[in-house]
Amino acid sequence: MPADVDAIAGAVARSRWLDGYTLWRTLKNVETELYALQRAQIPVPFGLVRMRAIIRRARALKDKIPGILEGAGSAHLESVAVPVGPDFDPFDFVDPYLALGGRREASVRNETMGISQFNEETPQAAEYWRRGFSKLSRQQRHAVATCLFLRGKA
Repeated sequence: MPADVDAIAGAVARSRWLDGYTLWRTLKNVETELYALQRAQIPVPFGLVRMRAIIRRARALKDKIPGILEGAGSAHLESVAVPVGPDFDPFDFVDPYLALGGRREASVRNETMGISQFNEETPQAAEYWRRGFSKLSRQQRHAVATCLFLRGKA
């Protein structure tokens, strides 16, 4: 990987304003754009490919650099309102959790759906889950389990 891409990715990873969810969402948007261009057989701009490489590298660095987790991203998590209430959408809860590095999965056993954690998740995802899941009602927890089950199938 070129040195300039590494330098830019390092600066992005050390940024206090870009948390894991923002990087994930940006990467998803860039990859969607690349897919649309390739499918339409339109030449892909080099800048877009370079941006994808920078974001991927920044996400990898953000996980490895000690001290990054205490940045504004973690402080931002405390101010994030967990969506609870009558207009609760489980995807609004699950998508940020997975983007933060959440590793919980839902499975169906004996016609009962349960949530299990098989792999270690990031501290941000664990904190988001701890703060949010405890506030949910039984119906909302079941909706989150269904959503995790669907996301696991994707």
